[in-house]
Amino acid sequence: MKPKPKKTAIAMITLLLLVFVSPVYASPQADEERITLFLASQQMLLEQQAPADAKAGIFLTNYGSEAELSFGIHMETRLDPKNQFRLMAEGIYLKEKQDIAGFLGVKVLPFRALPRPIYVGLAFGSSEKYRYQLFGGLEVTESIYIELKCFNKNLGFSKDDIFGVVGFQIPF
Repeated sequence: MKPKPKKTAIAMITLLLLVFVSPVYASPQADEERITLFLASQQMLLEQQAPADAKAGIFLTNYGSEAELSFGIHMETRLDPKNQFRLMAEGIYLKEKQDIAGFLGVKVLPFRALPRPIYVGLAFGSSEKYRYQLFGGLEVTESIYIELKCFNKNLGFSKDDIFGVVGFQIPF
């Protein structure tokens, strides 16, 4: 017994209509939920890609006359929307002198688009003993950075005034 072509054609057309037309009748509430989820995911993506407003961290340096390593704390916040200028404050505990060297300065990121940003900066000390520092560094990751700092009491530059720094920071 052969299947009848008319009945088979009608069954196929009915099946195709059910498969392709039923999604069209989705509820408007489901569409609103999809749109809301899509917009929320776009907003989350923008927030993740935005640079952090501030960073806080700790670091180790060989700055200090007798100590092998000195411990420091670091805080910075952005000054402009492009995140090229940052205000920074830091303190370094000098164990041999039982003193804290405090600095307030500006950090400049001239090439922000690089995968690992390079920066330079200038900071002024909180007392006559620690007048200023020039520094340059590289953000190895978002949380780890390395720097070279030149600390000086007098105006001038000497290779004996250059010290290394390695630090860990948390953006927030």
